[in-house]
Amino acid sequence: LRKYVGYQSTYFFLSKNLCDYGNLMYNINTGGVMKYKYDDLVGDIENTKLNKIKNNIYLSKKQIDILKKYNINYLKYNSLSDLIFDIEEILNEEIYDDLDLVSQELQEFNYYNNTNK
Repeated sequence: LRKYVGYQSTYFFLSKNLCDYGNLMYNINTGGVMKYKYDDLVGDIENTKLNKIKNNIYLSKKQIDILKKYNINYLKYNSLSDLIFDIEEILNEEIYDDLDLVSQELQEFNYYNNTNK
């Protein structure tokens, strides 16, 4: 988020394509003006923010809710790899789209944070 003060206006660059003029967004690529709420652009940060559970296990509230839905006790795991393994065991029996997404997110996190490159 970058703030610029221009001639008779203050605006914010939210990304390289969007400028914020109060409650109106101006799309630089298309030249169109769209009305957005700031929260719609930022998203639900509290549900997607990663929280440290223990060791190198970080989960968002949304991921925790999905794990609870399938009765997976994420607190018993000492490593992210063990948690991923058990999720994959469940997914081998039946496909659950939301649990599969959590598995993919955890695998990606594990790769980028716990793999020596």
